[in-house]
Amino acid sequence: MTYHLLSLLLLLAVFRAVPLTAQEPARPIRGIAIDSRLATDAALHVGDRVVLAGAPADAGDTVVVVAVTQRPADPAEIARGEY
Repeated sequence: MTYHLLSLLLLLAVFRAVPLTAQEPARPIRGIAIDSRLATDAALHVGDRVVLAGAPADAGDTVVVVAVTQRPADPAEIARGEY
């Protein structure tokens, strides 16, 4: 009798320790580097969180601005005023 009671208590303790619903592990937030002109135009700074999506209706993915880069000047791009 005592053996069965101890087995039952052990079984209950094991089931209580296991969560009933499996939780998805937290994904680390990814970082991105953006061009200095985009940072100025969009008023973004290092540490800001932004959502990247393929289209406005898409869910997207949250990322953190970790760097602002500045490329050397290219005369062709300066004349067009493009990113």
